[in-house]
Amino acid sequence: MTVLGLLNERLASLPLSVWTATLIVLAVVFKAIYNLFFHPLRSYPGPLLWRASRFPYVIRYTQGQIPYDLKRLHAKYGPVVRIAPDELTYNCAQAFKDIYGRNKQANGETTLFNKDPILYSAVFAEHKALIDSDGDEHRPQKRTLAYAFSHQALVERGHIITGCIDRMIEGLNAHIRSPSVSGDGSSVVVDIGAWTENALFDLGGQLTVGRDLNAIMSQGAVHPSLALFKRLFDWVQCYYLQFRRSPKILVDAVEGMPGFTGYDCVLPVKDVHDMVLKRMADEKHAGGDNSGDFASYLMSRAKSEGLQDDKVWINCVHLILGTPEAMPSSIISTVYHLLTTPYAYAQAVKEIREVFKSSDEITAQDVQNLPYLLACFRETLRRRPTIPGTLTRQVPPAGAQICGEFVRGGTIVGVNQFATSRSASNFHDADSYRPERWLEHRPVEFERDDREAFNPFGYGPRKCIARNLAHLTTQTFLAKLLWEFDMELDESCRDWDDQGLYVLARRGPLLVKLTRAAH
Repeated sequence: MTVLGLLNERLASLPLSVWTATLIVLAVVFKAIYNLFFHPLRSYPGPLLWRASRFPYVIRYTQGQIPYDLKRLHAKYGPVVRIAPDELTYNCAQAFKDIYGRNKQANGETTLFNKDPILYSAVFAEHKALIDSDGDEHRPQKRTLAYAFSHQALVERGHIITGCIDRMIEGLNAHIRSPSVSGDGSSVVVDIGAWTENALFDLGGQLTVGRDLNAIMSQGAVHPSLALFKRLFDWVQCYYLQFRRSPKILVDAVEGMPGFTGYDCVLPVKDVHDMVLKRMADEKHAGGDNSGDFASYLMSRAKSEGLQDDKVWINCVHLILGTPEAMPSSIISTVYHLLTTPYAYAQAVKEIREVFKSSDEITAQDVQNLPYLLACFRETLRRRPTIPGTLTRQVPPAGAQICGEFVRGGTIVGVNQFATSRSASNFHDADSYRPERWLEHRPVEFERDDREAFNPFGYGPRKCIARNLAHLTTQTFLAKLLWEFDMELDESCRDWDDQGLYVLARRGPLLVKLTRAAH
């Protein structure tokens, strides 16, 4: 028998599993070769393995390391880096304008890039809430909610904001006085994160549907419904989002299984869903009670904007659950940064206690007269953004100019807030916490900071509609907390900032020693 005949016989005897594995390996190799040498994005710089396959990105993402990696990669490769075969990341101010603003096309018309369908359709795809939608679905929802989130409307509802915060302060004071907790009645160590999340869960319920969730009664433990949602959300943002970038045939097969999609996983937070449905039913029965909560605004304007009930429902659910998930990051992070930066903590406390003679004087309107506290808030958003993950967009089919270079249609692009605001090319002493960089009369060393590269609430017509709420709530919260208590960080939380970063940052307990301030 010839050598060729013997080889054919041996190959024919190989089991199907070997052939299948061989074909898969060959497909992966040929795909990697194409991505490296023939793909339209082949000229963009980036790590070799990342340009060849999305697999390295997925691994680092599930480890919570992508924002840290992007900061390092931009420092090495420059303002644009290819981090996957079909994805580019940017870290400059112009990219915000080109990607999230109105991009001018070759024909002279302007367009908005669509949101990345993988990122934005993972959970509520069939309902398309404001945060997930584009174009004709986005505009009417934004118009409907615009006044409810305006600065004036929120100041008018400021008593609700201060009321929820005051209840938390009262609870903390009671906790301090309890002999079984602190012993001496003057101080106590608490997880300030859990107290903050519960207070904001109550705030979300009151602002959205006018209902008190009484989460603050859980005191040092996160409210059960909120704790469940946090676990489910962590699964979605840590693993499910990246799974959806698998081959479509696999994604469709798995998502077709009952109870597996992100949407089905959020449904167990049933009390929130039922509360929203009841509020909507009450509004219809009353013929519009003009209560002033977000549900009232949505219901009263839904018909004129052509919105169905499911749009009202899903936006209300987003608002209730989103308030204690996203907003606490800026508050808790500011507390952490102040307690690890003694001079900033001392200055913030001095400003607050000189302006206000009692906690009752601190209102959502008056906290706007605290420039140093505002600077601390902004510096927190710069150093540890609320959304450290990249809010990706998809380049239109015809392609577009980004930072002076043509990018082909279909490419996934975005500006990573963490990598951009922590870049030495945008901010002096970028890794340090320096609130004074945001003051009107800032030190000369910060004069060259590129403030246009700081967009913590997004850029363009689809930037976060809740930015006014975040500003008022965070500043009021911090002012009351710093007026009422002297604070000291527990040594076990000294490295609290070193946690996984996904779409949102993971938050472990932040243990703080609270002592009632002597006024």
